[in-house]
Amino acid sequence: MKRRAALLVFALAVSLPIRSPASAQPEASVTIEVDATVPGTPLQRVWAYYGYDEANYTTTSEGEELLSTLAAVNTAPVYTRTHFLFNTGDGTPTLKWGSTNIYTEDADGNPVYDYTLIDQIMDATVEAGAFPLVEIGFMPKALSTQPDPYQNTSTYVLDGGCFYPPKDYEKWGGLVREWARHVKERYPDAEASWLWELWNEPEIGYFKGTFDQFVQLYDYTEAALHSVFPDASLGGPAAVNPSGGFLADFLEHCEAGTNAVTGETGTRLDLVTFHAKGGVDVSGEDISSEHVQMDLGNQLRLHRSGFQVVGASETFAKTPIVISEADPDGCADCLASIWPQYRY
Repeated sequence: MKRRAALLVFALAVSLPIRSPASAQPEASVTIEVDATVPGTPLQRVWAYYGYDEANYTTTSEGEELLSTLAAVNTAPVYTRTHFLFNTGDGTPTLKWGSTNIYTEDADGNPVYDYTLIDQIMDATVEAGAFPLVEIGFMPKALSTQPDPYQNTSTYVLDGGCFYPPKDYEKWGGLVREWARHVKERYPDAEASWLWELWNEPEIGYFKGTFDQFVQLYDYTEAALHSVFPDASLGGPAAVNPSGGFLADFLEHCEAGTNAVTGETGTRLDLVTFHAKGGVDVSGEDISSEHVQMDLGNQLRLHRSGFQVVGASETFAKTPIVISEADPDGCADCLASIWPQYRY
């Protein structure tokens, strides 16, 4: 007789997948038996990815210590992703903001590249034993179609000039290309070990342009990056809602749209990226009994819908997927004094 682990036999009440069409029918039960004596396949530790808003916190002593710790405790390679790598500013660490001043222009409108601050961020990352998942963004002030006001008017508002499309796509492509050349010289293993992604959640306030402007931005980014790193893995579109249509439209563009750089059909896409966040609410009749409850179910639904969108693509169904944000909730650094549900 096959020996089974007694405590690993359980029943689940499943509501949606097997509910009878007649709403009056009771929920069905499914019994799942698990044989714990059968050897399984090794667990693939694919979750060693970490992200944060503020690029400049990377080079603080606490940031460097944390990166080293994360690299040490994981058996899989650790990747980190941060916003604001291309932003204009002096690099002062600020909540939900960052800057490197990588791009400015002289009095004649010619590009001026300064890699001092972004080198410090990348140096701290690789010296800690981690690898960058480079989020290419946002827009330098000198390239923004609406540069003023450039910084967000408050911590929790996305209204700064850094979220606008470029006034010159050729100059944007030049920025990506020149920095890639610098990376190639400074970090010889970057082509094989780094990952790349354009922007963040372009269908909401992080991008103030149209869909057509975003895919044009992607076409120029792809052409520039791969002109330096032919084998680099570039992804997009970092969609916040994989079932909202933006992800599917982006895949359609990369498959059959007109490439803004070459004029040919389609654009290379090495990684499909989207986000899956949970949710949080407060339950209880009064403040004394309030309970903060996380909603992992929403995360799982977003994962599933994203996988379905990618799986339906004839061209990209087998393309690697990176969930470049997977949070228990969607509001980073939100204050519990303002929103009680964020007491977690």
